[in-house]
Amino acid sequence: MFEAYTPTEIATGLEKSIDVASLAAHGHAAKVYVGSKAGYLLALNGIRGGKRGYDLSICRSFEKKTINELCCIERHDILLCLTDSQLAAHDLSDPFGLKALISDVRPISAFCATVSEIDGILYVA
Repeated sequence: MFEAYTPTEIATGLEKSIDVASLAAHGHAAKVYVGSKAGYLLALNGIRGGKRGYDLSICRSFEKKTINELCCIERHDILLCLTDSQLAAHDLSDPFGLKALISDVRPISAFCATVSEIDGILYVA
């Protein structure tokens, strides 16, 4: 039987001290972003050339608090991150620079985001 998808373990390369709190996928770039309870952001880059697996890179200075939720907005090349009741937008290029911070609306416990197909505006609720 033909297998369209094959499972690949990606968590085996993580350090034992990293507690995963959130996940987000970037479909076009074959990346998985992992948020940890310590505020680290792990970027797992898919290996090209027909090989299976991921290359792991860690940004230890991403946030100071637990990363509760991540959302990758591919069209605008940003990563939305919910930590400690505030929502931050980070640039997806290294080293994940801060683009905007929503901290005047409190408390934020969850969010959702969508991009309008008509005009490309990002809506966050």
